[in-house]
Amino acid sequence: MAQNNILELKDHEIISKIKENSDALGIVFKKCKPGAIQFLRKTNYQSNERIDIEDIFQDAILVLYENIVNKDFILASNTSLQTYLNSVCRNQLLKKIGKNNVVELKENKGIERSLLLTMAVIAGLTVANCYYNQPLLEMIRHDMGVSQHEANLITVVTQIGYALGLCFLIPMGDLYSRRRIIVINMSIAAVMAVFIAFSQRVWIVWGASLLLGACSVIPQFFIPIAGQYSEKKNKGRNMGIGRRTGGIGTDSHRDFDLL
Repeated sequence: MAQNNILELKDHEIISKIKENSDALGIVFKKCKPGAIQFLRKTNYQSNERIDIEDIFQDAILVLYENIVNKDFILASNTSLQTYLNSVCRNQLLKKIGKNNVVELKENKGIERSLLLTMAVIAGLTVANCYYNQPLLEMIRHDMGVSQHEANLITVVTQIGYALGLCFLIPMGDLYSRRRIIVINMSIAAVMAVFIAFSQRVWIVWGASLLLGACSVIPQFFIPIAGQYSEKKNKGRNMGIGRRTGGIGTDSHRDFDLL
């Protein structure tokens, strides 16, 4: 087919030809590729990512073909094939950029320093939930008008909750997604902290402290994660960093590389 005839084909005619024969995709290449490549270069420049534009275009062509063949594909009256292909190209580009920005952990391949230190900080702040209330017990006793024994029970109940979390929540990490468990635990812990802050009844504080303590076992989920994904030579060190917050300060001068 002559070049001029290809350019004169209407979009619905091209789509009909593609449905009849996949070789008709060559028409899309000749007619739409220059515009799609220009669009991708402009979009990719704005994203500041180094992406192979040709690969993105090839992927977009495959998606276009699958949409035309496998679905009841109808091009909107106010949309050209070029515009539709540009939209597909944009989606493929965003998917590629998203994959490049995702930190993928592979067993024994190492953990980035920033991720490891983030885990250590979160572990330290979370487990401290068991101790935040101790210097405040006298103020709590005074504000709530309870006995010293009732105020001291807040700390005891929190520690009991932590023990229950170790017994019942930690084993769940071998059965279910640790990431999901961590998110749920931290969400519950945050809600319980709000309950404790605004509660006027000591029995509500006891109940919330029990759940807060149970959900403060986050470090025990981080330790096996650090051990599983760290390089073999760094497993012991990284698991120690996840276990003790003191490691953040004493080891911060070291080169953690991909840990």
